[in-house]
Order: sequence, then structure tokens, then C-alpha cells
Amino acid sequence: MQTILKYLFLVVTLIVTYNNSFASDEILEYAKTQPSFKGGTDSLVYFIYNNLNYPINDLLQRKEGTVYVKFYIDKEGKTNNPTVIKSNMSDDANNEALRIVNVMPNWNPGYNDNEVVSVYYTLPIKFKITQREENTLADFTINTQPEFPNGGAKAMLQFITDSLVYPKTEYKKKKEATIYVQFTINEDGSIADAEIIKNKDISGNFNNEALRLVNAMPNWIPATQNGIPVKMKYTLPIKFEILDEHEIMVKESWDNVSISPCNGITQEAEYKNGPSALKSYIENNIQYPKEASQQNMNGSVVVQFIVDEEGYVKYPKVVNGDYIKAYLNEALRVVNFMPRWNPKIVCGTAVKSIQQIPINFYIKY
Repeated sequence: MQTILKYLFLVVTLIVTYNNSFASDEILEYAKTQPSFKGGTDSLVYFIYNNLNYPINDLLQRKEGTVYVKFYIDKEGKTNNPTVIKSNMSDDANNEALRIVNVMPNWNPGYNDNEVVSVYYTLPIKFKITQREENTLADFTINTQPEFPNGGAKAMLQFITDSLVYPKTEYKKKKEATIYVQFTINEDGSIADAEIIKNKDISGNFNNEALRLVNAMPNWIPATQNGIPVKMKYTLPIKFEILDEHEIMVKESWDNVSISPCNGITQEAEYKNGPSALKSYIENNIQYPKEASQQNMNGSVVVQFIVDEEGYVKYPKVVNGDYIKAYLNEALRVVNFMPRWNPKIVCGTAVKSIQQIPINFYIKY
């Protein structure tokens, strides 16, 4: 009898031990004593700040936000299986938040009464630009801006002119619009994540055409830092404008000049010393408007003007671009103060010509 009782006691003990072991493997959502970072909250904040590497593309875009990471802390205090459950940052920032959790030292584990337990924990990891990041930006500025291939802004304007299909319904109603498209230029120059950020039209026809146009673009020359291609966001205004009959007639008259017997144009109008000198003039004279810098936007304005027979620049007007008053005024100021050009030559004779140039506005960090 005594032997049977000992046997029953052993079986019960084994069952209880097994059940407790099974229960102890459970990961709880909450414990009476929550796990804590060794040294407390201040030490946790200090650890994150000193180990977090701000993703450079987010930094260049001055993007701030929070990534919420859920993980569990086991009985030994180790962090396990981190997962992003909420974020308003990029994938690069999400991955950095996961890395931070994975490299954390052991925590003080959670307890239920006197029993050590595994507990889930959700940690917000904030990405905020401090003086340290400002110093990084000062050392890590973009060396070269992204550029449309085979001619830059002028080639891009020509691409838009040649490729844009005016929506029929809007054309019949003589509706016009300027649609702002923001997209990412990847390290290989490909276009990604195009979206309308301003002036969305109700019908969607202008929106769809603007997005189609951007997505049909060839690969750009990407922005570079220290010779290394980097991602960059770009905002492009696409203008849908119906020219009146007079403007069409003037444009066609200049585009189709042909005088016998020399068979037309012998030399196009050109800024003295060529396109590189024109680019230098604009870069050296442009002043980024304070009002526009507060909006933290890059963009461009296309200015059309006449170069007369003596090379003087006359009658500038904005025909496309970011219709922000500060942009318009500054672009027109730069063109109005331009030195003389070499005029257009047809059959050995100087003639007037219509010219267009892009004026680009970029925030320099």
C-alpha cells in the first residue's frame, strides 16, 4: 500500500511539473511586474540615441517620425522576434528600428508574483533631427542633383511637350490645370512611387495623364553623394494649358522659319559661352526665396522670353512650373538681368527668336 501511494505521488508530481513547464513557455501580453531596461527609461533613451543610425535618404529629406516595434523579452531578459507594427517612416528607418532592438543588452525580465515570465513589449523608436543630424547633413550634402537624361531640364520639357496627351473631355471644355507629381528617383535612375501631392482634379483625367507621363519617363541620372548614387524625391509640376490661336500662330511661325536660298536656320540663339556658362549664371545669381524654403519643396520654373536681333533678352514670362509667387518673381528677376545672348542667325542675318529655359530651385542643406 505504501509503495502504491509513493507511486501515485510521483505521477501527480510529474503531471504538475509538466503543466507548470508548459505554462511557463507562454508569452504573456502583460505581467504584474513589467520587464524594464537595465538602468531605467533614461538609460533606454540614451542607448537608442547613441546607437541609432539615421537613414541618409530620410535625413536628406528631413523626414521625422516614429516606428513602433513589438517584441518579447524572455525569462533571461533577451529581446526576441521584433516586428514593426506601426510606422510613418521609410523601410530603411523600419529596418534600423529592428536592428536597434536586436542589438539591445538583456533587460530585467517580467514577473508574475515570484515567477519569471516571457512578456511582449511595444517600444516607440523616434527619428528626430537633432544637432547631431544637422552636423551630419553639413558633411553629407548632395554633390549632384538628379537630372533628366540627354539634356537635363530642357530635354525633360521636350519630353513632356512631345508625350503629353491632353484629356479629350477637359480639352473640349477648355479646362486647364497644373498637377504636382512627387516621385522617387532611385539609385539606378528608375522612377518609383509617383503620386499626386497637389491640385488633384475631381475627374481624375489630369491626374491619370500626369502619372502616366512620369511613369513613362526614361531612367534619370541619379543624385550622387561622394560619387555614390543615392535616392532622392523630386516634385514636378505638369501644366495642362490650351494655347489660344494667336499663341499657336506665333509659336508655329518661329518653329517653321525657312528662307531661300540658304535653306533656313544656320545658327540657333545661344547664351554667350554656351549652356555651361548659362547654368553658372543661374546658379550664381539665383536666390532661394525664404517663403518657399519654409515649404521645404524643390521645384522648377520654365521662363519663356524673346532674344532680339542684338541679343537682348525681352518680355520674359513664366510658362510652366511651380506657380508660387516667390518662385515666379525670382525666376523673372534672374532672366531680366541676364547679359546679352548671341542672337539667332538665319541666312547670315540676325533675327528674333523665342527661347525657354528652366530655373531650378533646390534647398541646399
